[in-house]
Amino acid sequence: MLNYSKCPLCQNVYIQEKTGRPVISVLKDEELHQMENMAKRLTTLAEHAVKRGVRLMVDAEQTYFQPAIRHLTLDLMRQFNKTSPLVLNTYQCYLKDTYSKIQTDMELARREGYMFGAKLVRGAYMEQERLRASTLGYTDPIHPSYKATSKCFDEVLNAVLEETKRGNANVLVATHNENSIQVAIKRMHELGISPQERKVFFGQLLGMSDAISFTLGT
Repeated sequence: MLNYSKCPLCQNVYIQEKTGRPVISVLKDEELHQMENMAKRLTTLAEHAVKRGVRLMVDAEQTYFQPAIRHLTLDLMRQFNKTSPLVLNTYQCYLKDTYSKIQTDMELARREGYMFGAKLVRGAYMEQERLRASTLGYTDPIHPSYKATSKCFDEVLNAVLEETKRGNANVLVATHNENSIQVAIKRMHELGISPQERKVFFGQLLGMSDAISFTLGT
């Protein structure tokens, strides 16, 4: 986390200690305190994951929450993904900007020298997102069709698998879509990524698409 100190002369203006530059906060002191507490709790969870030898996967929410979640999760990656991708962020492929965001986040990991982790899903809040966009008068953030969403999912998947092959990432393919799973397995074979490397994972909700889960398990 970046360290800030409050400017003694200005309300809601903070000085970034590393650069000395002023930062105008849109959050109140109490809200900043809550953010700090959230970051500390996430750090506690990540430290526990290290002790237990498991990965920590941070789920995604609606677009108006997601920037904060993304910021906090990337900061966890900086701290805990030095040697292996312990922390994974969730990317919703029904959003139009997901491909560009994941490319940005992978490049950030390369430049700052930590491992990248991604959980890929299609998305869960389509009706809410479209209603909110229509009500507030901004562009619908969701792809116009299921076909377009699936195309984005496969493109994002391929990008992360290529990063995995380079040794810089892990990915969880979280989908009930049989075609997407076949695409993932085919691309793993093409890239020479073995299941025994434990870098690519698959996940379905318990009780849904059991035929896919059991087939993958064997």
